[in-house]
Amino acid sequence: MFFLDTQEVITEDLADSLFPIFALLIIIGLIYLFYFLIPIKMAKKRGRNKTFWVILCFVLSPIWTYIILAIAGDSNRKRKQDMAQLIDEQLQKHLNNRQQFSVQENNV
Repeated sequence: MFFLDTQEVITEDLADSLFPIFALLIIIGLIYLFYFLIPIKMAKKRGRNKTFWVILCFVLSPIWTYIILAIAGDSNRKRKQDMAQLIDEQLQKHLNNRQQFSVQENNV
């Protein structure tokens, strides 16, 4: 009976001592996750290769990677896509205005 009590005490002490270590590991893991999610989102937004920027986070520090990615800006492909989208929006707006004008002329 004395042996069982001692074993329970040892198990409780071990669990109490491991909890802060696991909590710290989880916090560090979450921080690293955010370190790699930020360049993925930045690269996607700018039309750049996400894998390259995550690998660069390993090679350089993540902070330097963020700075370089921010300075690099949008890729040429992304700029062209944005420009095409803007032109499409303006064309649709123009066509809608033209249709409204035609309807008003027909009603008069």
